[in-house]
Order: sequence, then structure tokens, then C-alpha cells
Amino acid sequence: MHPVYTATGVPSFLRLGLRFGHNDAMRLDDLPIFPFLPEIADALRCGSLVLSAETGAGKTSAVPAYLAERRELPGKAIILEPRRLAAVSAAARVAELLGEEPGGTVGYRVRGDSRTGPRTVVEFVTEAVFIRIVQDDPLLTGVHLVAFDEFHERSALADLGLAFAAEAREARGDLSILVMSATMDTAALSTFLECPTIAVPGRLFPIDLSYSPPQAGERQELALARAIATALGATAGDILAFVPGLREMGATAMSLRAMLDHGLSDAGPVEILALHGSMPLREQRAIVSPPAGAPRRVIVSTSIAET
Repeated sequence: MHPVYTATGVPSFLRLGLRFGHNDAMRLDDLPIFPFLPEIADALRCGSLVLSAETGAGKTSAVPAYLAERRELPGKAIILEPRRLAAVSAAARVAELLGEEPGGTVGYRVRGDSRTGPRTVVEFVTEAVFIRIVQDDPLLTGVHLVAFDEFHERSALADLGLAFAAEAREARGDLSILVMSATMDTAALSTFLECPTIAVPGRLFPIDLSYSPPQAGERQELALARAIATALGATAGDILAFVPGLREMGATAMSLRAMLDHGLSDAGPVEILALHGSMPLREQRAIVSPPAGAPRRVIVSTSIAET
């Protein structure tokens, strides 16, 4: 079990033992949602659906992969993700499940990057890109399914996108809408969309919680850096540390590097990386998909890494 360290007064936390981009044994039938996929496909073939799937169920990757592999839908599926990195990463996971690379059956379109092709039937987009799509084509011609992932985050763009999709469904009659989340008010959405709800259990992993309060007069970036240094010596794998903003990110990384240089952890070679939304997308992808044999890493991130 991997411990998570938190500090009083520090709006940050760690996730330990992670290794992004290494999932060689990933299979559709390994996911908890797998037995529910035929029922989900049946619901979407003739209408809309609210899918309440617990964390770890596999809804983001398994549902689009199943629909694409079985050719269950007569048109394209557009999947909305709240962030660019989430859209690109989800497209890569679904393509991997199908034994492909993004740009074939599965693609993505985000600000500053796009990988689609003539065979693309599942396209991951950000909420902002979807708004532009539906403004250019209010009827969403050629699209059979619009799916809203992580809808519990409830941004203005997601709500607006849902309203536009509902209008297109009313005008066309053959457009399906899928709303997915681990935590949301399913009854209200089901009433709004006039559709059924399916609940899917998830897969939880054991976690140890450890409390690491700041020392007297210690600044928050020092408290977090000290917690990370302690975790490096107590665990294996990468460490993901969340901070509220860029200033805290830079200060934490600088403090941690100083601690490691002075031998305050026996973790060996460690690479300290920053991850935030203003970075170029290719740099974000390089961080979440490291090459094989990459050194142990500490990723200091804003909320961009949550999904």
C-alpha cells in the first residue's frame, strides 16, 4: 500500500507509486465495466443514457473502445473531456485497447493539436472545441453520440455543450447523449434527458494515509517538499504532488531539489518535473507518457493531472 502525505495549512497532496504510460497488459475485459458494456451499447443504440461509474470502473476508455470495436453506432461518437491532456490521454488509451495509434479508428482534437483521419469513428475533444463544432454545425451532422465525461466538474462550457447537444437531439431525433461521472446527481440528469441510468461499481486500491504537519514557522512549499523527500525514501515509483498554482510549484520544486542535493533522501537519482496547463501539449504528453527506463520522477502539478 502506498502512503499519502498531507500537511496542515498546505492545500496540496501526493499520490505515490505511480508510473504513467506503462500499462502493457491493458485489456478491455480486465475492467469492472466490461460486463455492463452490452447493456450500455443497447441503451445508446436507441436513446440516451446517464452512466454512474465509480472510480476505476473504466468508463472513459472501455465504453468508446467497445462501441468502436463492435461498430455499435451508425455515426461518429464525440467524447468531451474537461482538459486537453485528458482528451489526448484518453484517445491514446482507447487506441491502445484497439491495438492502434491515435488517428485511426480513434482520434482527438484539442487546441493546438489534432489527430484524426478518414477512418475515425471516436473523437475525443475538449469542451471548448465541442462548442465550436456545434456552432458550425448545430445539427451535428454525421454524429450519432455525444458523450460528456467527468460531468461532475460542471463547467459553464460543459453545461452549454449539453444544452446544445439536447437541442440537436430534439431537432434530429436520432442523436444519443451519454453523460458519465463517478459522482453526480444522476436523478436530475436522467429527468432532464428523459433517459435511464446505469450504475457500475469501480475498482478501489488500498491506500495508507499519513499526516505530515508543517514544522513551526515552516513555509508551505518547504512542508510539502519535506513530505515528498520522506515519501521518496519510504516508497517506490513516481510521486505526483498537487499544488494550487505556478508560484507554489516553482517554490516546492526548488526546495525539494535543495533537500535532495543535501542528501536528505536516499532515493537515488530523481527527476523533478512541473506539469501545468500553460505548457505546450507535447511537453505535457511527454511527462505523462515517459519512455521505458526513465528515472524515478517527482511530478509537481496543478489540477490538470486530476483527470
